[in-house]
Amino acid sequence: MNVALSAVAAATAEQPPCSAASVAMMQDVQARFSYVGGIARLTSAGSRILCSTLGPAAEGLRLGPAEHVSAAGVTVRREVALPRLQGTLPRADV
Repeated sequence: MNVALSAVAAATAEQPPCSAASVAMMQDVQARFSYVGGIARLTSAGSRILCSTLGPAAEGLRLGPAEHVSAAGVTVRREVALPRLQGTLPRADV
């Protein structure tokens, strides 16, 4: 998981949050790691999805508390229910 989180942080560091390039880089990282169900950029409070690899349907969804927060501020939530997307996906959030 740390490898995937580091890859997301490195890939998106130079891009504006939620730009087309940033989302494309998140999608590339997600495709490389089969255990990552989705990657999202969150509000500063970490409670809502701003953009994600899951598409526009996930934008604005409220998230529960993080299970883990890294020293770099990367939050991890597993088994998050995404009602509008009709499923539960394991995911790492940035």
